[in-house]
Amino acid sequence: MNESFQSDQEWMTLEDYCLERDLLLDQTQLIREGHAITRYLRTHFLPGPHKLPHDQYGTVNGYRRCTLDRWHEEFMARQ
Repeated sequence: MNESFQSDQEWMTLEDYCLERDLLLDQTQLIREGHAITRYLRTHFLPGPHKLPHDQYGTVNGYRRCTLDRWHEEFMARQ
């Protein structure tokens, strides 16, 4: 497999991740959760979000799948 393809697949938006998990969050919730994820990454000295192209907004934050998996577990525990 092409190395750049693997690298691109490592990053995804919170919105796409939620759609993949059948988790429906509105725009306000996506923004709030995205800020919380970014804050967590910064306070734990982990790689921050990566800008990904978006049709409507130009660019949006993309996160590593492993980061989103951890977020999902914590999010579901809060529900």
